[in-house]
Amino acid sequence: MVVGKGTFEAVVIVVPVTSRIFQSDLILQDWSEAGLNVPSGVKGQIATVDQSFIRQVLGQLSRSDTRRLDDQMRGWLEL
Repeated sequence: MVVGKGTFEAVVIVVPVTSRIFQSDLILQDWSEAGLNVPSGVKGQIATVDQSFIRQVLGQLSRSDTRRLDDQMRGWLEL
């Protein structure tokens, strides 16, 4: 899941999404609205990748899940 843009134009910040809820750090409440076909969660593993690796957009998080993910990421990064 792309969560932001990096300092360089071609770089994006990503976190992994998993259908293995028990292995996630944040369960997405509105997973269906986000375009996912099964209940899913986000793992607390933040990475940067070149934007060319993004093959397709599946959907977008709800405002509620976006706020929850933003708060969670601030905790992971100790901001």
